[in-house]
Amino acid sequence: MQGRGLLLGLLAVALLPGVAAAEDRGPGVRAGAVEIHPSVSLEGGYDNNVFYDSTTEGRSPPNAATVLQVGGGLTLENRNASNIGFELAGRFLYRHLTSLDDPDGRIDDRVVEARNGLASASGRAMLALLPQSSVTLELHENLRYSERPSFETTAVGFEKLDNAAGADLRFRPGGRALELRLGYRYRVVDFLEETEAGSGRAEKNAHEARLLTLWRWLPKTSFVVDMQYGVIDYARPQERLTADGGFVLSADRDSRPFRLEAGLRGLLTQRISVVAMAGYLNTFNVVGNSFNGVVGRLEVNYVVEPTLSVGVGYRHDASDSSFSNFYRLDEVFARLDLHFLSRFEVGGRVGYDFIKYDPNGAPGGIGREDPVLRAQAHASYSVREWLSAGLEWQLENNTTEYRSPPGEANPDLQDHADYSRQLVLLKLTAEY
Repeated sequence: MQGRGLLLGLLAVALLPGVAAAEDRGPGVRAGAVEIHPSVSLEGGYDNNVFYDSTTEGRSPPNAATVLQVGGGLTLENRNASNIGFELAGRFLYRHLTSLDDPDGRIDDRVVEARNGLASASGRAMLALLPQSSVTLELHENLRYSERPSFETTAVGFEKLDNAAGADLRFRPGGRALELRLGYRYRVVDFLEETEAGSGRAEKNAHEARLLTLWRWLPKTSFVVDMQYGVIDYARPQERLTADGGFVLSADRDSRPFRLEAGLRGLLTQRISVVAMAGYLNTFNVVGNSFNGVVGRLEVNYVVEPTLSVGVGYRHDASDSSFSNFYRLDEVFARLDLHFLSRFEVGGRVGYDFIKYDPNGAPGGIGREDPVLRAQAHASYSVREWLSAGLEWQLENNTTEYRSPPGEANPDLQDHADYSRQLVLLKLTAEY
């Protein structure tokens, strides 16, 4: 099964190139009107909890491992196109883990080395017809592959394919202070190692429509109205009720979410920018409870170029979920980036998410609450404009008290969903 996922992931990169976000990349290579940006990366470090295991379970202590990751990417785009514009890009990351707890390399489904292979890949293609005109048609394809150990949060894992394809019609009349963008995406989420009670529940397809209105009442500040509607169809695999009992279909978690938000986005002063959005969301679940209420986000950034960038934010939101009908999210975060002596950068981000899953549609009808602390710190040195070396530390700590629902033959074997994971990486990155 792992070979199948590796093959499909490689095909995703080769056939459906995708975006490789590179804010600090080099000058690239020019071939006529086409600009090409290659990238490579080498990372090595330590992962103290490869499978996101609970430290309170006892019977399954966390697996630690050394990590070696090799990545690459390529971006192609034609600049200042008048009739046809395009962007093609692709990125992949290969991971090799060496267990520190299993020196004999025993054959086991959960042996660390079994997860070696393609860790992630992404692909995006965009074709724009008449990109400089007041009316532009854009065709989009976006494919992402990820291999992440299985644990329950807003998305579950092992080998996951997430593909979205569609089109945007953009209308910018007059001086282009006003822009209307009508878009559609067909999205498919598939898991290559699905299990009935696990990631098989997260497989879905969705039709997503969006009408985005932007009014640039200042050169770098816009008033935004964002309206979205979706039709989401989740898979319903069979699930076991008890160890010696029968099987039933999982709960019907299909929904028809409608979202309407409005607000500001852009600069308030030369140094302060904001994203301030508020609105209404109703998930319109087919069966059981639906979320129905206010959503919003506020983010404030302060920048002193090229030295300092500081940001804080809060978000209150809800969404469909692979675990139950929907989840509510309250998130706060703060970040800091400091550049000095032209070549050095240090920074970090800390955030706290409180995720509450509705009991409707959940296994056993039991809801859950996940308080998750996330932190990241980094330091880097730019050898060249396009070449940097650095050190990164990541922390993810989920203190949920959720356990697998009752009904198993032995309640002592219930899985604990809490986990704490730290990752330390030395990184060498070239974005030319």
